[in-house]
Amino acid sequence: LGFKGPGEPECINFKSTGLTTLHLIPRPQAARRRSLQRTSVQVPSCFIFHFVNAHQKDDKVIIDVVQTKSFSAWHPDRSLEASFGGFHRGLASGTREFLDSYFDVGDTGRLVRYDVDVASNSANVISPLSDRTVEFPRLNDNQWSRSHRYAYVGASRHPTRAQPLQCWMKVDYSTVTTEGRVGEQVLYDAGEKGFVGEPTFVPRANTSGREDDGYLIGMVFNGETLETDFVVVDARGGREAIVVNIPDIRLPLPALHGTYTRRVFL
Repeated sequence: LGFKGPGEPECINFKSTGLTTLHLIPRPQAARRRSLQRTSVQVPSCFIFHFVNAHQKDDKVIIDVVQTKSFSAWHPDRSLEASFGGFHRGLASGTREFLDSYFDVGDTGRLVRYDVDVASNSANVISPLSDRTVEFPRLNDNQWSRSHRYAYVGASRHPTRAQPLQCWMKVDYSTVTTEGRVGEQVLYDAGEKGFVGEPTFVPRANTSGREDDGYLIGMVFNGETLETDFVVVDARGGREAIVVNIPDIRLPLPALHGTYTRRVFL
């Protein structure tokens, strides 16, 4: 346990010739109240690590995800060590070996929307919503299972190439129905040698009620100084980020999942 990566060929074999099944399972109370039944919908073969959000609109369920065409978070011909060993050795030795780690796997996360028609058990796939490499989506928690306009993701600096996540990007879904693409706004760019973790959205105190009225917080690794920063960004954009260095902590793989609390413990 812990000595093998989850990707091919160490633990999982991906069947690219089959179909992927989306399961819609009603919550018990809703199922009893509205006589809802479990629904399964098949879509073209893919793999999904992280869901952005989902909500129901009339007889449709709108599902936003980050999708790859196969399970290739790790290169199909490489072990976990071969793919990311440089990060681990760089952490242990203080070298810059992590900069030589393998990133261009050729199949990276893309924003995709599934328009699921519950009555006909069918799905319209809107893909891709953006050509940029993305992962670790977050949104204002008040929008969970509700219609949302904005999401926030770790993204590549280049708009099309497969690259590591080096910026935080704000995604605007309001243009999907008219243009088939999302709006993109880079809120924070960590630079050529900076690597971002997953952003967490924190609503502003005494919020105006706007969905994006808040902050993004998260960890960023500086590959030049080999140090980790805690970064705060205005989710509405237009303001300079607040960067706080964390002494003696080095996280070459920045934090993946996080939350927040309004309680002060110090």
